[in-house]
Amino acid sequence: MTVNDVGKPDPEGFYVIIIDKDLGANVVKMFMEKVVIEDYGDKLIIRTRSRRIAKRILLMSTKLQRL
Repeated sequence: MTVNDVGKPDPEGFYVIIIDKDLGANVVKMFMEKVVIEDYGDKLIIRTRSRRIAKRILLMSTKLQRL
């Protein structure tokens, strides 16, 4: 998934991003009040109403995966 793959919001108006749990620690700290985080095993499902925040989360996760 690339930064441009944010896609359309779900029927409730949230952009949904699925990332690995170990990459999600920084996201939780930065966007705690602006996202809804659901924990499913080794994945985190992050939901936000802001397209800009969704793009930032995707950008952060792709950069961390490269390390």
